[in-house]
Amino acid sequence: GVLYLLAYAQVASRQQVIVSQSTDNGTTWREWSRVAPSLLAQRHISAATDRHGALHVVWQQESFSLRALLPKTPAPTPTEVHYARYDGTGWRDFIRIAPGEGGAQTFPSIQVSSHRKADQAEWEDTVWVAWSESNGENAPASGSTIYATLKAGDTWYPPRAVTAGGEQIYPSFARTPMRYATVAGTPYSLNAVDLVWLYNGPEQKQIYFAQLTETQYRDGGELLAARAAGLPSIQPGAVSAPSVYPMAISIQPHRWLLQWIWQWQLTREAQSLLFILLALAGYLFLKFAFSRWFATTMDQ
Repeated sequence: GVLYLLAYAQVASRQQVIVSQSTDNGTTWREWSRVAPSLLAQRHISAATDRHGALHVVWQQESFSLRALLPKTPAPTPTEVHYARYDGTGWRDFIRIAPGEGGAQTFPSIQVSSHRKADQAEWEDTVWVAWSESNGENAPASGSTIYATLKAGDTWYPPRAVTAGGEQIYPSFARTPMRYATVAGTPYSLNAVDLVWLYNGPEQKQIYFAQLTETQYRDGGELLAARAAGLPSIQPGAVSAPSVYPMAISIQPHRWLLQWIWQWQLTREAQSLLFILLALAGYLFLKFAFSRWFATTMDQ
């Protein structure tokens, strides 16, 4: 099997999601590489593998804006949830997870479940993603909602609110054991995942639990199963972790422009200035091209 290790570390003055892997039970590890090189900060990773061994990853990333690109911005910028899949040869299926009706998307969690009809041999994978979304434009806000979405086949379904009211944060998935049921006389396996999250109440914190099923999700019925409970939270002690910053990170960008920028290892200030200059150059080129076209049209 393959062991994967994911983290986020400072790369050229920005936090980036990095990955390493081992094929000898952790004796040796490959050099760190970036999942999706970006000019925007990334953090808060969640990962899961499917039955084929493919790695599915989500992370929190700053939304694109000039404020996010400029250094030392005093105000927080909106954040998004992004997804990618590693099939053993490269990273694929990059997508931004569609938001709900709130603002910043934070603290994503991912899980992959497998299911099949009892009378069929073919298995199907479902990718589940949940996150906390602020009820205002930016985080922090006065409240937040847990949203969830799923990918069945090649289709991502619209996000749906799991719970609302107050500050709902830190969702986390677990795979649910396979169970069978009969619907209209046809046996099906229940494609479900368990979800927990923290309710940060005004008087006390509670951990909530619920079960999500694909049939309920896709048919527009209740997203949550009947069983859901609130439990008093357990306050963990502080645990220190070693920094991964000193470790070498290989350059594996997906775009030639990013590769050119990252090879320079520019500071964040220089990267921001370069990006603005490139945008200005693109604008001037389009303006010149349009002027030439307009002049040619008028001459005719």
